[in-house]
Amino acid sequence: MDVHTKEQRSYNMSQIRSENTKPELILYKILKKGGIKFKRHNPIFGKPDATLILYRVAIFIDGEFWHGKDFHSWVNKVSTFWQKKIKSNIRRDRRNDRLLRKDGWHVMHIWGRRVTHDKEDKVLLRIMNFIEKTQKIPD
Repeated sequence: MDVHTKEQRSYNMSQIRSENTKPELILYKILKKGGIKFKRHNPIFGKPDATLILYRVAIFIDGEFWHGKDFHSWVNKVSTFWQKKIKSNIRRDRRNDRLLRKDGWHVMHIWGRRVTHDKEDKVLLRIMNFIEKTQKIPD
């Protein structure tokens, strides 16, 4: 049961940003420090938070609630409306990933709290390892 009125909850949810969130701004700072050239919110499938054009890497910073982190463990704790919304988001994410990969992009998802809570070096290393892995030519 929600502790807020429907109007208050609606207002609260409307105030959540979709671009230039705290995790995204931290990611941009990390990429700049690491000397990695990137583009913000490239208007390709799914509008990734950052694209590394040189490496054809699309990075998404996913909010744990909106993108259903461990959704199976809390699905029954939210209303039917949110169950449908989050399931829809998960399906959309998978579709966008598939379309990006089909178009030659390498897709990376990072949970928002990983960016805000891990050390910058750890986040950068994870991205660098992903780039290295995607650039290797198979035997």
